[in-house]
Parts: sequence; structure tokens; C-alpha cells
Amino acid sequence: MPTRWTLVAPKGVRELPEVKALIAARATRFTVEVIEFDPAEGTAESRLAVVRARFAKAPAGATASASATTDQVLVIGSPEFISMGPWNFAGVKQPIATDWLLTTNLEIGKAVDPVTGWQAALSEPALRTVGRLPFDDTKMVSLAAQATLEHDRNSQAAIGTAVLGASGTAYAWPMASARRQLQDSGWDALLFGEGGSCDRSPRDFMPAWQGTTGNPVASLVVAAGPSYSALNDGGPARGVRLLVRPAATSSAPASILVAFTPSFARPESPDIPDLMARKQTAAIAGFTADISASPLSPALESMVNIPRQLAHGTPVGLVIESERRAYWARASSDLMSWMPTAKEDRALLALSAVLYGDPALQTCKTPRTTLTIADPSDTSVLVTDTAFGESITDKPASTSGMSGRAFALTVALFAALVALAAAWASRRKDS
Repeated sequence: MPTRWTLVAPKGVRELPEVKALIAARATRFTVEVIEFDPAEGTAESRLAVVRARFAKAPAGATASASATTDQVLVIGSPEFISMGPWNFAGVKQPIATDWLLTTNLEIGKAVDPVTGWQAALSEPALRTVGRLPFDDTKMVSLAAQATLEHDRNSQAAIGTAVLGASGTAYAWPMASARRQLQDSGWDALLFGEGGSCDRSPRDFMPAWQGTTGNPVASLVVAAGPSYSALNDGGPARGVRLLVRPAATSSAPASILVAFTPSFARPESPDIPDLMARKQTAAIAGFTADISASPLSPALESMVNIPRQLAHGTPVGLVIESERRAYWARASSDLMSWMPTAKEDRALLALSAVLYGDPALQTCKTPRTTLTIADPSDTSVLVTDTAFGESITDKPASTSGMSGRAFALTVALFAALVALAAAWASRRKDS
């Protein structure tokens, strides 16, 4: 399990009371280091390069397999402060916005060159897990840190509760399988959507998440939908159509949200600050790209595996990285992997998965150790200032000419022994 937790943040942010409390809480479980940078110096790309260079030098002598479970990194700041790209990856048509480059020591070529060697890097264990609070406003940072601490406290509940949503009938099969896995792990889990495998109507999804139905509030929320659009129909509500509409007020504890839907986690999404500002979510796992589940079987398997691993108390950062690698291995050996569209789609899915929130968060019923929120004054933390001025090679790709894709899921087949019943196809949206 992880032993080190690192905060990367602009100077002064660690002095916010909520951030100090978060650092203190993590110091009871991990070796903590704070890496500060001056937001007035350098560029978003140069700051990323300096942070990556620092990670590449420490810990000295660590092997890939050993360090894969030791480092957790929480970045505070928008892509304008620490870049997320989008980056050109060799052999991939679409530039991809991602924090994946922070999980590996993969060398980046010249500014005009695409990222090479990424396929081999995806096949290796991640050197570190990475999450981001993508905010520059200190009020938003404080609210997100509060949500993280609130989730820590509520994760000590005796019963784990999960809310799952499927916005189309073809999504019901993988979500029903995820529900069964959660229930087998001792969780209370309900599936909201259309179809005989669902427990309740999709209209009841948000009340269940918001804790207004009288049922136990959920610490894990999984939403699967065929399309994403930001909603603004005369009010502030926005989100995944039929599924995610942040509540103006919510009695629910901050949950971990896993969104299997295209582009929901794009850096400029209005839903990320909405959900965290209301402390409805403490962490959001999703995709920045307009993904398509191709090859089909490996993608559906990930939809089941991620909630299952979270139910066993695995930190969310480790879940994302272990499943990223597992999906890539399955997709690379799939019967359809030779198809050009499948090659592009599996790259988009594997590389664009991101986590907004602390990678150390757990969605477990009862942690193995008590999660005590420590007094910040008792915390011993190493604080490091980054230095700038080196020649920088990390450079994001141009975003000109990019277009969006949404995908639709259709029923593919029902076999006698394996009820695998879905297929995703993509459609283009206007740029």
C-alpha cells in the first residue's frame, strides 16, 4: 500500500486552514512532502516539467515495481498552472488532455515532437498515482479540501452504500454486474435506470445520491451514460444528462463519483467545481476525451472492476492506475485490437482517464486503521521550493482542429453462458 503522499501547490495554498488540516490528516498515515511553486514564474508547461524532473530523481534507487505503490501525488491548480496538455501521442490522431505524464518518468521529446514510448509505459506499473484539485481560486480549494476531509470521516461508517445509474438499457448489464460485485463485498447497492435488471427508475437516481430518500447516504456513486452535455436550463444545474445534476444543497456526504461517460472530466467542465463546491463529491474519476468503448469486452470489464476494487478499500488513485494498465493489456490482446478504430479508441480511453481529487481517498466500509483528523500543529512536513529556468521540452499540442465525439451504446449479443450485451459506437459533434 502507498507510504508517501506529496502535495504540489502554489505558494501560500498550504497555509489555508482546510489544506493544513488535510496535510495533517495525511501525515498520520503517510510520509508527507509539500512541493511549492511560484505561479508567477515560468509557464504551465515548465512547471509540469520541473515537477516531473523532481519526481524522476526521487526516491533514489527505487525500482518500478517497488515504487508503483509508494507515491501518491495531489496537484492543486488548474491546467493553466500545471499543464494537462492536450498532448500529441505518437500514432493517436486526437491530442489528449491528461495527468498521466505525472505517473511515469517517460521522457518527452522536443516541443514539436509527439510523445513516444507511451505504449510501453502503459504496460508497466505506474510509478505514482496522481489526482488534481483543478482550481486556482482559494475558496474552491478550501471547499474541495473540506469535501475530502468529510469523506474521510464518513468512510468510517459500518455499512457501505453505493448508488449506480445507467442512462440507457444497454448500460444496465455492466452496472448490474457491478452492483452484484458490491453486494458480494457487503455493500448496500442500488441500480437506477431502465430495464429489468435495474432496481428503480432513473428519476430516483439524484434523490438517492443527495440523501433525500431516507436511505443511507452513498459514499460511492457510479454513473454510466451514452452522452454528456452540460445542462443549463434556466438554472444553475448542469451535468450528465438524466444522471448528474448537482443539488443546490445536499445532505449527502462527499462521495467518490466514477463517471463512465465521454468528456465528462474535460478540464473546462463546469460540473467539476459545481459538484465539489457543494461538497457533493470529494473525488471524480472520468475521461477528458470523447471515449468509445472499443474493444467492447475490455471496456465493459473495467466498468465492473473499478467499483469492485473501490469496494475493497483500495485507494482511488491505485484503482485508476491498476485498471488503466489492466485495460490496456486486455484491449491490446483483444480480437478486434488490429482495427484502426479500435487502436485509436483504446488509446483515448487509456490515456484520458483522470482523477480530480485526492488519490489517497478510500470508499471503504471500515478502514483497517482509524482515519483520525490530526491537529495541524503536530504535523512534520517536508516543504520544497521548486526552481525554474531549465530548458523545457514538455509542450502541449495545438488544440486547433479538434472536434468532439459522443458515443451511443447498443445491444450487441446475448450468449447462453455469458450475458455480455453492449456495443458502443461514436458520433461526431461540432467543434
